Amino acid sequence: MDRSEQNQQNQRRILGIDGLRGIAVLSVILYHLDHRFLPGGFVGVDIFFVISGYVVCGSLLKDSANRFLPFMSAFYVRRLLRIYPALIMMLLICGALSALFIPPSYLSMDDEHIGEWAFFGLSNIAMVRLKDSYFALNNDYNPFAHTWSLGVEEQFYVIFPILLFWVLRAHGRSSLARFFIGAVLPILLVVSFAYSIPETSIHHEAAYFLLPSRFWELAAGALLCLAHLKGTALPAARHSTIVVLVGLFILLMSNLFVNPAYFPFPLAIPPVLGALLCIAGEVCRNETSVGMRILAQPPLVAIGRISYSLYLWHWVVIVLMRWTVGVEGLFSILLAVIITFALATASYFCVEAPIWRPRLFFNNRKVLALVAGTCLILLSRRAFNTIFSHRGRIGLSVVTKNSSDWEPSLGMADSPVRGRPWSGKWLFCIGDSHAGAYGGLLRTLHEKDGVGVSVYSYAGSVVGSLVNPPNANTGKQAAEILDNLRKHSLPGDVVLLASLRVPRLCQQWGELGAGEKEGNKGLETEKWRAIAVQEGERFIRELRKLQLKIIIEAPLPVFKAPPFRGSDWFNKMNPVVQSGFVVDRDFMLKHRARAMNTIFEVQTNFPDIDVWDPLWTFCSGTNCSAFDGSRPLFFDGDHLSDYGGRKLYPSFKLALEKIWN
Repeated sequence: MDRSEQNQQNQRRILGIDGLRGIAVLSVILYHLDHRFLPGGFVGVDIFFVISGYVVCGSLLKDSANRFLPFMSAFYVRRLLRIYPALIMMLLICGALSALFIPPSYLSMDDEHIGEWAFFGLSNIAMVRLKDSYFALNNDYNPFAHTWSLGVEEQFYVIFPILLFWVLRAHGRSSLARFFIGAVLPILLVVSFAYSIPETSIHHEAAYFLLPSRFWELAAGALLCLAHLKGTALPAARHSTIVVLVGLFILLMSNLFVNPAYFPFPLAIPPVLGALLCIAGEVCRNETSVGMRILAQPPLVAIGRISYSLYLWHWVVIVLMRWTVGVEGLFSILLAVIITFALATASYFCVEAPIWRPRLFFNNRKVLALVAGTCLILLSRRAFNTIFSHRGRIGLSVVTKNSSDWEPSLGMADSPVRGRPWSGKWLFCIGDSHAGAYGGLLRTLHEKDGVGVSVYSYAGSVVGSLVNPPNANTGKQAAEILDNLRKHSLPGDVVLLASLRVPRLCQQWGELGAGEKEGNKGLETEKWRAIAVQEGERFIRELRKLQLKIIIEAPLPVFKAPPFRGSDWFNKMNPVVQSGFVVDRDFMLKHRARAMNTIFEVQTNFPDIDVWDPLWTFCSGTNCSAFDGSRPLFFDGDHLSDYGGRKLYPSFKLALEKIWN
């Protein structure tokens, strides 16, 4: 594109809309840096939806609607060249950085899946399938989570051009046909809006992430564009400034006062209305040159021009910093902002802006462009998967490199090994995710002593917990376990009841939230304790009917920081791990006193039950440590590492000898 063509493009461009983009992306960035900066900054996405509907409709109106395929292919070539080059580059670079710096864990388990779906504009659907809320803490650590909004827009681009083609082709038909065809888009807007009302309260994740409950926001922008085409919905020139100011005031209130539970209905209405007013006022000002240049200020316009790249990169920078040096404190926040703008500027001038040249080439080769674009997406997605498949070799994290020491999870069911001391015995480990974290111990027991091992580990399960009251899944899980034991156990086999029986001191993302702290307090009530004991003893009676021997695990130490988050040179200074990986032994004994009293109460009622206390393996001195030298005993604040499980083998073998010898 030569200079004169570029100048013509700039003249046609409504600078105020670029300024509105700038406000939208700055709102999102501030919100993601720290929710306290702008509590409702996520409404910037709603502003983007309205702008996208308006701009995409305007783009389609420039094309001839004489034939369907040329109309559609021209649009998709433009969208392909506009969205995918920068998106693919971000996904591949982010994938490589994730493989280097982010260790496998609960927090990162969905990263590859979300990133992979983002290549096809489907990451929003993936997030609903995974039942991840936009406001869930695990999404704060997913570097691809922000691509959900691109998925909503890309899915809108599949539907809207077809609808608009029908609308544009209706001019030669009867007045009745024109009326019905012209009413399709408003009707769909109303249907989408009505659908979002119950969906917000019934299926909040789906309402937030999926197109059906978001369609009305993009359609609102498109309808405004169609109205402007007819010369309607434009304020009087002398009122344009007031209209923009009212729109900005509504947007400001939306950013400051918002409750995520009521999104998209009803609290997406104000930002959508504010964005519509701003666009209408700026379009009027652009055409009449009357009024203040409120949104057309050069800094806002410049930020708006690179807003797509800013949106793509800001979240990647924030999440990767969260995983490494941290993003708390003024210096870290400023560093994140500087890196974000540097990457976005490079992306815009090196990827987005040069797209104009191939676009001119592909204008007469639309099929070739679509085929080439599809191949590029498929090849890039394959490269993305290849990067993650080699994470163990290229990852810089010691957790990734030494997974045999760190990785706590295990879902094994291995038959006894012949010719070993206990080759005719089975051990059934039952409990929550902490039962699964005994992998190192159980595998060693299987390999050295020939014990058959089967693990029944359900995340959040309270089966056999004794201290945590039953939940909605407890009955089903207990019945499933007992049914399997009736089929596979023999009298004299051992059941290990292993669960988290003390309040956590941290989560994988760091300090406990207010709700979790309140939940910990709730566990201290006598009412819940009595119910938990009653449920646990009922389960124990069923186990005794099968003539199984029962060992109850006494509580392990818990820590104030997750070891895997501070295991490397690039994350040792992260504020998340500054609480340290050592707790005072006396504190731990007091912390678990309530659970121990409950266990001894149950043992009094069932004298043949054994209690195994692994705490002393980790607390031989006055402190309990999460590390044995440089090797991890714990993966996070309360789950054993694989090495930690192996360290418990001598202690647990003694407990088994009392039963089997």
